[in-house]
Amino acid sequence: MTWNLTTSAAVEAATPVAWIGPVAVLAALLFSLAAQRVWDRLIGEASCRWRLPYFPDARVYAIWALIYATTVAAVVLQLLAPALPDALAVLDWATNLGWAGAWLCAGAWVIAFDREDGCNFWLAALLLAAGAGSGVAALAVEEAWHRAPASPVRAAAIATTTPLALLAGWMLVACALNVGIAVRASGGGPPDIDCPARLRARRLRGRTARQTARAVWASLRRQDDARAPLRERTAWGQLPLVLLALVAAGLAFAVREPLLPAPTLLATLLQRGLRCPPRWTEAAALLLVAAGATLAALRIATFSF
Repeated sequence: MTWNLTTSAAVEAATPVAWIGPVAVLAALLFSLAAQRVWDRLIGEASCRWRLPYFPDARVYAIWALIYATTVAAVVLQLLAPALPDALAVLDWATNLGWAGAWLCAGAWVIAFDREDGCNFWLAALLLAAGAGSGVAALAVEEAWHRAPASPVRAAAIATTTPLALLAGWMLVACALNVGIAVRASGGGPPDIDCPARLRARRLRGRTARQTARAVWASLRRQDDARAPLRERTAWGQLPLVLLALVAAGLAFAVREPLLPAPTLLATLLQRGLRCPPRWTEAAALLLVAAGATLAALRIATFSF
C-alpha cells in the first residue's frame, strides 16, 4: 500500500523507501535501455520473418516512449514525496520491487530474443510472461484505485502507478506476439522474408545500424500493408487477439486496474487492415477490453466486491 506521509515520523520512516524503491525501478529501466543498446540488432527482424495475422501496425511500438517517459516521471515523483507529503505518494516496497522486476525481465527479453532461435523465442516469451506477472502482482499489492476517494494520496498513487499498469499491459501484448513467433519458428516452415539479407545489403551502402533499422522496418511495414497474403487478413487467424483481450480484461477486473487493458486496446485498434465494421475477432477483442475496464471501474466505485 502507499505510505501515508501525514506526520513527520511517517515521513522519516518512509524516506528509505522513497529512495531505494524508486532508484531500483530506475536502475532496472536503465538495464533495459542498456540491453537494447548492446544487443542492437533489428528487434523487428524476427517479427517480419515470422509474420502473424494478429500483428499490429508498427506504430503500436510508440507506446514504449510513453512508458519510458512516464516511468521516469513516476520515479521523480516518489523521490520528491517526502518533501511534498500532501501532494505526492511513496509506493510500498513490494510495489517497487515488482515494478523493477518487470523492467529486468524486459531487459533480459532483449538478450534472449536477439538470438532469433526457436528455443530462445520460447525463453523470451517466458521472460515476458514473468515480467507481466511481476507488474500485475505489484498492481495488486498497491491497489492504488481501491481506497477512499477522500484519501489525500489516492490521486498521487493512481498517477504514480499508471506507467506500471501500461508496462504490465504491454508486456501481456508482447508475450502474445512472442508466443506466436515462437510457434511459427519452431514449426520448421520457411520464414516469410529474409530480413538479414536485406539488412546486410543496406549496411553495404554506408548506412548506420539505426538508420538501417528505421529504413528496413518502414520498408517491410509498407510491404505488409501492400501485399500481405489474404490468409493473414482473415478473422480466424486473429483468435489469439481475443484470448489476449480476455486475459487483460480478467486481470484488470481482478486487480481493480482499469488502465491495464489499454495496450491491448491500442494493439487491437492498430491491427493491419482494420475496417468498419471490424472483423468479429477484432470486435470481440474490443468488447472484452471495454468490459474488463468497465467492470474494474465498477469494483472501484462500489467497493463491495
